[in-house]
This record gives sequence, C-alpha cells and structure tokens, in this order.
Amino acid sequence: MMLSLSTMPVEAATADTAVMPLIEISMADSDPLDTLKKEVIKQRAEDTDLVLSTVDIGASKISVDHFNQSRKGLSQVTVNIILASKETETDGDERTLEPSMAYSFSETITLSIKESAAPQILLTESFLSLNIGDEFIPESHLSYVGDSSNVLPAVTIENWVDTSAAGTYWCHYMVTNQLGKQTSAYLRVDVEDPTVTAGNGAFAGIAALSGAYVDGSVYGMLDAINAVRTSSGLFAYSMADTAGLTAASVRASEASYYLSHTRPNGTSYSTAFDEQGVGHGFIYECLVAYGSSIDSNLSWWLNEPGHARIILGSSGSTIAIGYSNGVWVADVY
Repeated sequence: MMLSLSTMPVEAATADTAVMPLIEISMADSDPLDTLKKEVIKQRAEDTDLVLSTVDIGASKISVDHFNQSRKGLSQVTVNIILASKETETDGDERTLEPSMAYSFSETITLSIKESAAPQILLTESFLSLNIGDEFIPESHLSYVGDSSNVLPAVTIENWVDTSAAGTYWCHYMVTNQLGKQTSAYLRVDVEDPTVTAGNGAFAGIAALSGAYVDGSVYGMLDAINAVRTSSGLFAYSMADTAGLTAASVRASEASYYLSHTRPNGTSYSTAFDEQGVGHGFIYECLVAYGSSIDSNLSWWLNEPGHARIILGSSGSTIAIGYSNGVWVADVY
C-alpha cells in the first residue's frame, strides 16, 4: 500500500507570494466554506505538485481567519486546509484516511464576495386562452426557477384567474432568494365564452378568398386578414413599419424550429420588437403552421377562440406579419 500524500510536508503561508489567488464567492452561497475549500485545493493543485486525484476534497477540513460572507467586496483572508488523502489498494478500491496535520497547508488569498444576482423565473408562455369552465393550474405554467446560489428561491403565486366568468385575468408569479431579492412574471389569461366568441367554428373556410392569395407573402396575409375584418364591420389593420416587420421575421424564423411564444433564448416574444426599437404597448402574438396556403392558416386562426380574438380584435391597430418555412406569425399592437 502507498499513501499518496505521505511525503507532503507541513507548509506555512507564503508571505512573499507575488500574486495572491483570487477566489469569488456569492453572498447567497449556502455553503461558502465548502465552496472556498474546493477552490483553494484546486488552485493548490494547479500551482504545485499536489495531485488532485489523490485528495478526498469532501473529507478535507477548512478554517478561515477573518471571513465575513456578508461583507461585499475584496478582502484578504488566511485559509487553513487539512487534506484527507486516498489510499489506493492493489485491487483499485479506495478508502478515505482521516485528515492528518502531515497533509496541511495555510495560504493567504484575496477573497471577492459578490452580491447575488436577482433570481430568475421563466413561464411556459406569456398569454393563455381558456374557455369558461376550463381548469387552470398556475404551477403547470412555470418553466424555470433558479438563482446564483445553491438554494432554489421561494415561489409565491397570486392567482386572480376566474374560469367561471369570461374576461381577461392575470396570474402573478414571484420568486424570492435568500437575500430577499425578488423577480416577478405575469401570465395573461383570457377566459372566453365559446357560445359568443368569434372563432367557435363559424369560419369553416374562407370561400370568398380561396385561391386569391397564394404567393405566401406577408402582404397577401394582411389582405386576407383585412378582408375578413372589413366583412365583419371592423377596421383594417395597418402593416407594421420596417422595424416591426423585421421583428416579425425574426419571430417566424425562431418559431420555424421552436414553435412557442417563448423565444429560444428563454425570453418573451415581445423582446424581438424591443431589439428592433419598436415602440409598443402589449403585443398579442399568433402562431400557426397549418397547411400550405394563406387561407388554411388564417382559417385555423379564425377557428381557434384565443387567436380569433386577436385577429378580429380591437386591442391594437398595427399588425406585423412574418413567414418562415411554413410557419406564420402575426403580432398585433
């Protein structure tokens, strides 16, 4: 048998070190000493002939002079490490030896205590359409909750959705980390009455428009939408400007491989318009990939209550239309 660290001498802190190691720890770290121990031992292995594979980091011990996790910024601290070694048997099995002063060292480091970032929360969508009587489970619309520490933030939900009555409601999600930092997200829920809402099957097809717009252009879709709107006594939508069309084109391209109102980077669809400098209030988005013609895709929108409410609604006057690889997107604001 061979003790892998048996020849390691006791070392004192080296005061003449030219550059002291810099190690960063979050103020929200739930076990800062364990994090510090791991980083110091790893750096020690990089700077000396210590073989990291021979060290049982979990069983090693640490003590720190002048350590204060609540004090943000830089400070110098002395770290004392008692290493636990692994003894390798001839059959390859390992067992951990108790820490011994024969395997210890001390080191002065520069410690950077960083303030924890705000926790993160992502929803599966930012807009949801339900019919009266449908079940709404707020927790099922949480996509991701996280924090820079090793502890998940607490989640609280304020559910103001009443599925027994038609209307527009909001569900408020809030996450709070150990330092009290909070992040909120809101889910808009439209509860529809299928007996009175446009889109309950009234548009089985658009016979008057069939075959009229087959070029796949966004202006062809605009003409088709406005033809339905004016025949229903509604004002015509205005096509978005270049910035709005660019944002819609980006959304169509993204939706062609990630069909969701959440963008591939995890943000809301509306950020595509923010990136193009489009001024807007709330943006309502429709997505569809149904058939090969404008008529078939518009018919799908008109026969789905939530989308029909947007296409035939009056919450906006401008529409940005995009198309990519069979996927249509329409954003109204």
